[in-house]
Amino acid sequence: MTILPGSRDSELARHLPVLQEASAKIQAETPVQFVVAAAPGRAESLKQGWSKNVKVRVVEGQTYDALAHADASIVSSGTATVEAALLDAPMVVVYRVSPLTAILAMPLVRTTHFIMVNLIAGREVVPELIQGDFTPTRVATHILHLLRDPAASAGMRAQLAQVRRRLGPPGAVERAAEAINALLVMSSGNAS
Repeated sequence: MTILPGSRDSELARHLPVLQEASAKIQAETPVQFVVAAAPGRAESLKQGWSKNVKVRVVEGQTYDALAHADASIVSSGTATVEAALLDAPMVVVYRVSPLTAILAMPLVRTTHFIMVNLIAGREVVPELIQGDFTPTRVATHILHLLRDPAASAGMRAQLAQVRRRLGPPGAVERAAEAINALLVMSSGNAS
């Protein structure tokens, strides 16, 4: 079970207490080894605050290995969700901003999905627990469902495979660079 709590101080301050409580709820229901993937320089600070009943290992520089070997993951919203999808990691995505930021941003939001994997899919592929929905109980409920129900985990993996197909084969950056280069060559030819 992998946890990617985020890398910024504000994310860790808002996410970590909820994730620590959720991990205790999960551990109380089923034996789990938690692997917390720390951003560079964050490993020591992430070792504090876990329940003594929670088996947790904090790693740095091993995010991809942790995701690739996880039966389920809790991932802070951002590019890490796409990385988890590419590694076929069933996940629950979480995020919380300050109440003021949420109030200011709400009128600007025009989408039903917030996380990249669901935006790419055009539908909910993985649960999004954002703001008030991001509670220890909801996180634990979704994760326990993935851990206990092989069909749910397999179904999510199948949908993540569809997301990977939408992203196209490896080499997207190179293909984009080639397309831009071709456009530049064409436009420079038209300029003469």
